[in-house]
Amino acid sequence: MADRRFFYTVKLTRNEETSSFLITYGPLPYEKYTSIDATIGKGISNKFLQLQGSVGLGVTTGIKRGAFLRSESTFFGTIDYYEKDQFTALSVPLEVSIMFKPTRWLGLGVAGFGNLNGARTYSGYLFRLSLGRLR
Repeated sequence: MADRRFFYTVKLTRNEETSSFLITYGPLPYEKYTSIDATIGKGISNKFLQLQGSVGLGVTTGIKRGAFLRSESTFFGTIDYYEKDQFTALSVPLEVSIMFKPTRWLGLGVAGFGNLNGARTYSGYLFRLSLGRLR
């Protein structure tokens, strides 16, 4: 059964590289991205399956590594230092998901997402567990 209505979302996404407790590893600075997006989407659903897709516009801001500065040896290895390159860019967020609904109140799914922007495009996937009245 197809639903003729669209759905709208406003989403805040934060992605950040981190170090382990008290141990710094990897290149510095750690990259961080924050995106605020408004999307429109469409979905189809039947008793056991739901498919959704959405696209929108947003603003992505963050810190990425710039030019290489130096390397430093530590007890745990070598740390490479780079310039801190702060950015703000318009973005196009995308998301596609599929969910299997074995019961009326439980859904298991997977979603793929991406954020296309001129500074640092990123993508990923996530597994979903949905509880509640699923339509």
